[in-house]
Amino acid sequence: MHELTITSILRETPHAVSIVFDIPDTLQAAYRFIAGQYVFVEKEVNGKKYKRAYSITAPVFSRYIQITGKQTDTGDFSKYLNL
Repeated sequence: MHELTITSILRETPHAVSIVFDIPDTLQAAYRFIAGQYVFVEKEVNGKKYKRAYSITAPVFSRYIQITGKQTDTGDFSKYLNL
């Protein structure tokens, strides 16, 4: 597991965002991916730890990882992503 830096947040719709994570040069080999692959995102929000799987929405061979999260009525973490 690596702690990655968010480089941008793109508002896709009123209820969906894409989050782009920078991959340092030293970790590029560890973050090669194929179309349809998932990545786990962990985050603590208000004292509660969340771990969710998201499909990678970046083009294959990108130097970054991008995920897209859609807000749901019952999804506490999806609401956090879409603040």
